[in-house]
Amino acid sequence: MFDWIVVIVKVVTEIVRSGCDFLGWSTVWLRDVIKESQMQRSYLLLKTPQHLAVTFTEKKKIKLNELRRFLELCRSSGVRRVSLYDPWGECLALSAFLKNSADKMDILHDEEFPDVREAAFAVQLLGPLSGRELVLQSIRELLPTPGQLTMEAFDSQLQKHGVPEPNILLKIGQLPTMAGYPPLAIRVTEIVLARRLPTTRSSFYNALSDYSKRDIRLGK
Repeated sequence: MFDWIVVIVKVVTEIVRSGCDFLGWSTVWLRDVIKESQMQRSYLLLKTPQHLAVTFTEKKKIKLNELRRFLELCRSSGVRRVSLYDPWGECLALSAFLKNSADKMDILHDEEFPDVREAAFAVQLLGPLSGRELVLQSIRELLPTPGQLTMEAFDSQLQKHGVPEPNILLKIGQLPTMAGYPPLAIRVTEIVLARRLPTTRSSFYNALSDYSKRDIRLGK
């Protein structure tokens, strides 16, 4: 049945293209429609992460307009929450601008982060204090606690500070560093490298496609 549908679509496409050529009309719009349709079908086959994080390794890569487009792509693709981190505090400084332009987005800081089940789409802004300082602060808070310091207790402490582990982390920039992103929050996170933030459907699709092709074993 599916094969017949594909054949019919191809026949109709060729008829429309031939008609446009005969009348001297441009077929650019037709190619764009076909390309968009193919990409939408491809999106259905992708493995969409619930939590996507971004770490910027170069300050010049942080641009408000690109962040807006990227967040809209995340929301429309089914991502439930996004964490944006940079060691200079640039993302935190853009908080007010993102809130003013956000549509159906909850823009939050690192000290406030709701349960993902309660938020349709939320964006967490992480800054310099969310990296090494947060790890040290969590350890200081746990030291007076009676009993042995365990990884489970440390995980719970990090969750209290609003640093959940993402499924995928986009490292934006060419420098070979994570720029101080909380290291214990990405132990089983898939890391995808990119020179700049994906702001088009094709570049965003490529990033998710890279993630979808990976054999994620979670340490097993």
